[in-house]
Amino acid sequence: MSTNAHAHKRLDFLDTHRGLAVLLMIWMHTADGWLRPELKTGAAWNVIRGLGGLAAPSFLLLAGLSLGLSWGTRAKAGNQRAEIARGLALVVLGYTLRVQM
Repeated sequence: MSTNAHAHKRLDFLDTHRGLAVLLMIWMHTADGWLRPELKTGAAWNVIRGLGGLAAPSFLLLAGLSLGLSWGTRAKAGNQRAEIARGLALVVLGYTLRVQM
């Protein structure tokens, strides 16, 4: 929990599931990068790829849900303009990193 006096209560289940999605993404990328090509066949690899393919959409869904809930409670406080600016900055940063790759 944040020590900020104006911090809103966080929903632990959303944070937990987002963290699990991040761990699943890390697991998929390390498995893909570190396994020998002959180990990337069969049922086990298909399960790893299937679970890894669900990680990013799950993370984005939970992040969007968290953002929507956050905006709903902060709209009452009048911080909506700052939140939109922060969100746009993150989108621009994401595209900038993607173009760089």
